[in-house]
Amino acid sequence: MIDPLPLVTWVFMAVFAAIVVVGLLLCRGKRAGTGGPTVPRQELVMRSGSELRDYERRMLEEMLRSLGSKPPPARGATTLYAMAEQAVKEGIRFVENTPASDPFWRRPCGDLTLGAFCDRILERDPSDTRGLWIRIADNLKSCFRFDGDVWKRLHALGKLEVQWPVYATWDFFSSTSRDTGKCMVELIRELDLADGARVVLSAMPGDAAGWAGRWIKRL
Repeated sequence: MIDPLPLVTWVFMAVFAAIVVVGLLLCRGKRAGTGGPTVPRQELVMRSGSELRDYERRMLEEMLRSLGSKPPPARGATTLYAMAEQAVKEGIRFVENTPASDPFWRRPCGDLTLGAFCDRILERDPSDTRGLWIRIADNLKSCFRFDGDVWKRLHALGKLEVQWPVYATWDFFSSTSRDTGKCMVELIRELDLADGARVVLSAMPGDAAGWAGRWIKRL
């Protein structure tokens, strides 16, 4: 007769081992998800230079189409949109003229954002305003937020016109009904551009006039 005790012991040990393995896997999954959604496994694969080039080109081309289909909300914003569109076109040319073997495309796993693309351009040449203007274009397209940093960096390079952050703020408000005028006013004050901003705000046409009047009082 077979003694059942050793068999029961082996079964118990196997079940215990399975529970331990499952627990470890669950803990690993929780740690990987801390701070945000779990990254799909395919996103952790290092992409080739050609894959990154193709991705960035698609993103820039989509942005260009979006900007072209979105009329400026105010007459004076035409220049703002023209500068943004020109930067995106130059970004597309940059992608096409930068070989897949170039060190520019050696980027971290999953690093596929346009923000990272712009950062790389600026790492190569901090005075290359294409990276800043592509960020501005992305904000005009997505209406994500008022990005004071890009305007400060343009100002530091001596390439900022005060009308641009003013019209970008109105564009954001007219598209989302969220007023970031406070951020704009703080930026204008910090850069000591209040006089020029008052002139731009005073000339805002149509529906923008009432909005502009509130912010003139705060400058």
